[in-house]
Amino acid sequence: MVCVGTAATKPNTSMAMAERAICIGCGRDMPVTTTGLRAHKDQFGSRCAQQPRRAHIALPWTAPPLAQNDRQHWRAKAESFARAKSEARWAIRAAHVDPMERAIVTLHYRVPDRRVRDADGPAPTLKAVLDALVAEAVIPADDWQHVPRISIQMHPPQPSMPPALWITLAALPTQSRPARGGSSHSKDTP
Repeated sequence: MVCVGTAATKPNTSMAMAERAICIGCGRDMPVTTTGLRAHKDQFGSRCAQQPRRAHIALPWTAPPLAQNDRQHWRAKAESFARAKSEARWAIRAAHVDPMERAIVTLHYRVPDRRVRDADGPAPTLKAVLDALVAEAVIPADDWQHVPRISIQMHPPQPSMPPALWITLAALPTQSRPARGGSSHSKDTP
């Protein structure tokens, strides 16, 4: 099925909190329930049936070059970030990725062994990759409107495969933006 959930929650009409999802195929918001997904597929199935455009970019590292627990002088940290961003830019160029207006970005890391690692440890590496995606004009910006969801996925070690990092991008449909200059709220509401 094309519909993929998000971590965001929105209130429904009964004022209770309900899990919501964004369909990757059409970009519509819907409840994450069996009936909600089934109703969405029945109503929008022909328009949602197309698989979203995806891109897979192999990164040149076997371990994240930047980690949350790194303790460096600010200048050394800035140089490491610039080097990681430059290397990511070269990998993105080599992948020949078509531009996307909106995308979900996931950093994948296949670890070398079964040691315990923080799942959010490679977050600075993901930030450098996002900046490289913007610098290479794959996405217009790395704000919440163009990249509504980012994630890091850790993969267990595979005996026949070396450790690796790669990113996947799943294109989302563009959203219409409200006209500038006006507020959507009336003047009578507080």
